[in-house]
Amino acid sequence: MFCLLGSRDFEMVLNGAAEYTLTREDIGHHMAFVYIPVNFEGMLLSSGNTCFKALLCLIFFHLAGKEGESSSVVSEVVRQAPPKVTNTRIIGELREGSKITVTGAVTGGTEGSSRVQWFKSSSLTFAEEDGLEALSTSKISKAFRIPLAAVGHYIVAKFTPMTPDGEAGEPAYVVSEKTVDTLPPSLNFLSVTGEYAEGEMLTASYGYIGGHEGKSIYEWYLHEGEIDIGTSIKEASGHLQYRIPTDAIGKFISFKCIPARDDGMIGEPGVCMGQECVRAGNPRLISLQIVGKSVEGSTLLAEKRYWGGEEGESIFRWFRTGSDGQQLPIDGVSTSSYTLSVDDIGCYVSVSCEPVRSDWARGPIVVSEQFGPIEPGKWQIFDTPSVLRESPPTCQAIYFLGLMTEGQQLTFSASYSGGVRGNCFHEWFRVKHNGDKEKLCADDALDLALEDVGCRIEVVFTPVRKDGATGLPRSVISDVIMPGEGFRAVPNVEGQGCWKEKEVVSPSIFSLLTADPMGLELTLPACCEAEEVIPRKRYFGGQESVGEYIWYRIKDECHAPALIGLSDSCDNGVVCGRDLTYTPCLDDVGSFLALYWVPIREDGKRGKPLISVCDNPVAPAHPVVTNVRVKALNLSTYCGEGQYFGGHEGSSLFNWYRETADGTITVIDGANSRTYEVTDSDYNCRLLFGYTPVRSDSVVGELKLSDPTDVVLPGNLFYEKLSFSHDDLLSISFYSVPGVVIGGPPEFPKIYLVLVLHSQSPALEPCYSSFSPDTVVRRLLLPFSVVGVRRSLAGGEAVPFLSPSSCLVEISFSWSSSALLQFLFFYFGCSSNFVLIC
Repeated sequence: MFCLLGSRDFEMVLNGAAEYTLTREDIGHHMAFVYIPVNFEGMLLSSGNTCFKALLCLIFFHLAGKEGESSSVVSEVVRQAPPKVTNTRIIGELREGSKITVTGAVTGGTEGSSRVQWFKSSSLTFAEEDGLEALSTSKISKAFRIPLAAVGHYIVAKFTPMTPDGEAGEPAYVVSEKTVDTLPPSLNFLSVTGEYAEGEMLTASYGYIGGHEGKSIYEWYLHEGEIDIGTSIKEASGHLQYRIPTDAIGKFISFKCIPARDDGMIGEPGVCMGQECVRAGNPRLISLQIVGKSVEGSTLLAEKRYWGGEEGESIFRWFRTGSDGQQLPIDGVSTSSYTLSVDDIGCYVSVSCEPVRSDWARGPIVVSEQFGPIEPGKWQIFDTPSVLRESPPTCQAIYFLGLMTEGQQLTFSASYSGGVRGNCFHEWFRVKHNGDKEKLCADDALDLALEDVGCRIEVVFTPVRKDGATGLPRSVISDVIMPGEGFRAVPNVEGQGCWKEKEVVSPSIFSLLTADPMGLELTLPACCEAEEVIPRKRYFGGQESVGEYIWYRIKDECHAPALIGLSDSCDNGVVCGRDLTYTPCLDDVGSFLALYWVPIREDGKRGKPLISVCDNPVAPAHPVVTNVRVKALNLSTYCGEGQYFGGHEGSSLFNWYRETADGTITVIDGANSRTYEVTDSDYNCRLLFGYTPVRSDSVVGELKLSDPTDVVLPGNLFYEKLSFSHDDLLSISFYSVPGVVIGGPPEFPKIYLVLVLHSQSPALEPCYSSFSPDTVVRRLLLPFSVVGVRRSLAGGEAVPFLSPSSCLVEISFSWSSSALLQFLFFYFGCSSNFVLIC
């Protein structure tokens, strides 16, 4: 075989073979195959040194004078084959979070240009790509970190060989040998970011691996030193963020995270310790204000809130602002207090403070709001000229705000002077036509009712200074309260027309002026399942009686007039209540509530209906579960039950727990359904059922555990079959039932063993309820107890019965005298069969 070069020169690449595999070096060249026939003598040239063979060949042809006629064939130019990959395999540990790679031998391309895409499959055998679920996109990188979604599945790698110029070959698929294993709950990193300074926010972050995360536990600790065990910060427990308070200055802070899986399994905790102790924050003022009386001679105090470590000697400066707006410093004052002088009258006063820390660190200067204007002091001179006293608080003017009409709301405005205003108080009175007063209330406003019609309203205001000094009361009396809109006007006593507004009339005449009943206001608060809804309503028009109330449940929010005339059940809504208040139920969750109200006067007069619709749908209650209990379905199966409340139930979580004799409770892996089958590990333990309510919108409630069950014990024996052969050995086969105590009563029980002989005669059929004349029945009253399990009844040591699960055992019996029971059966012939029934 020869390689044809461009100059028609040949380069031998293979000799003595009829087949040749093309290599990368052959690309772009012609391949030539030369065949030289050789006779028997020429066979000697098939071995030996090449030079020696050439020399022999020359000698042979020279002596013979003949040479074989060669034949050759030349191929086309060798082209590059499409890329191909072989021997693909997945390397790495098949566990959650592990990094794996795929390798393969690429021909016709380069491995660096080839692309890999990862899938997961539930089957070990690969059928087609359509049945796979992609875990990544096609990438050049051959490495892949296994995600949580791949746990329990096989990993499939799609290797597509490619050339550097982008030509792709046939992809190859390789499937992992086993499924991906999950990891126990653990942390792959834990860190705390933020500045360790007073007032700064620390944020903890971590990486969780090991199945689906449950309610991991977060704790923050405060340490006196780096080696101190630390004390837990209760207010930060359960949070990933913590704002450093002042009392943490000079101490160390650590964060502890205990990973927890959604099935309750707990992993090893991780702790992140701060690398430096907490520094004091930069000194600053949170607030600054002036407290005191704006009267000449009063002492003002700069009230502030300092932050930033231990405060030192902060610097104060006081300023006076005149009527021209020019602000000037007050000389000689550098403390937190200042006594107003005659120079301050008519001016405004302000103060600035520069916070200073105990280590002389300074913060930004803060200026308070202007205080004033400063009033001149009011003095009274007593017998002793040196004794001075400030004038008492005074109300100089008071007047009503609002209409003097039934159904309206009345307020007032009162001026005040005489020092800093304190907790002034007032009272409302109804003044009747004969001058009698009736105290009504002490609220800020008064709603005028039917009883006020024809009367006057008086409000008494008492000024009170901040120091508790009380001034003289000041009062104001209203005009006569008139009926509201809709009242029926009647002729006056003299018959000269109708009564007009503000006209003084007698109470007997006002009894004839009655407004139609009407609702002034009807609103509904936010509605939540199982929480009573109390509407806010205002009535007007005489003495109110019990109105008509209808609660509707509607699918969509709509305008109130559209609900008028709804029947008890229609396409738009359903009647769900007929009282003033209503407690939403589960059927109301997600729907809107509407209240239809017809105001009714005490004489039965009905007003126009009002309708109010809640702004938002009824919210579900927080998911909770009660009455969690365990019910035994049979001897080996338990069922967990509980009453769910709080909206529509979603995919609630169920767990089973095992409580040992020492009180240790552990979660049972894999037991996450309502029912549970007893296993070997449950014997001599108690079982508990855990119910975590989950609402349909994935809101999770609090886990509730049932009371422990009784101690779980293995089951009693029951017989599967009884038979014996014609020899002197009886074989009795039993099965045990899990969940029931194995063993008999203290005394030997009595059992009837019935030996029934069945003839081989075809005319006779076995019958256990009645026997034919040919049937021989012998009854033996045998006291017995279980001795143990034997390999055979003929001999061998008795083995304790320890089988908690179903298994076939052979039982031997003993008499009460402790002698081994020997079964003796009479032989009735080779054609007879014996059946033993107990």
